[in-house]
Amino acid sequence: MSATRRAKLFLWLILAGPACLQAAEPNVRIEALFKGMAVLTIDGQRMTLRAGEGFAGVTLIRADANEATLQINDQTISAGISEHITAAYEVAEAVTFTIPRDEFNQYQTTALINGRAIRVLVDTGASFIALNGREAAAMGLDYLSGTTTPVQTASGMTQAFLVNLESVSVGGI
Repeated sequence: MSATRRAKLFLWLILAGPACLQAAEPNVRIEALFKGMAVLTIDGQRMTLRAGEGFAGVTLIRADANEATLQINDQTISAGISEHITAAYEVAEAVTFTIPRDEFNQYQTTALINGRAIRVLVDTGASFIALNGREAAAMGLDYLSGTTTPVQTASGMTQAFLVNLESVSVGGI
């Protein structure tokens, strides 16, 4: 799995809490990218912008299937899908962490979730972090007060509880 794929995977998996922002800086998340167009969530509002169009201080300069270039206030920022950015956005230093396949051809490692070490199975196609009720309770998560949502698992449809995690780290990422 490439470093870019891993970075995108972890960005998808992390359920980030609200960022500390100044009121004048819009909160932007890139949801989908197309040639000349991007679907963005700007301050909680989902918008589809074409190159040259803007909303709430964010202008889409260009987009393709891999990256969007945005003008946010006076700063030009290029970012990929699922990236959460603000005008204070800075490109992070590239960090690599390799998870070898185990004897069952699975990717297992230890993650720090809310500061607590837990053994995890990394699913490269997952969009969320899944914990069972026993693990969540042991971590002190009040998951039963989370928002319920239906999820598709290998065993079929079931109900899950959405909660925000304070932090998730795998291999220092």
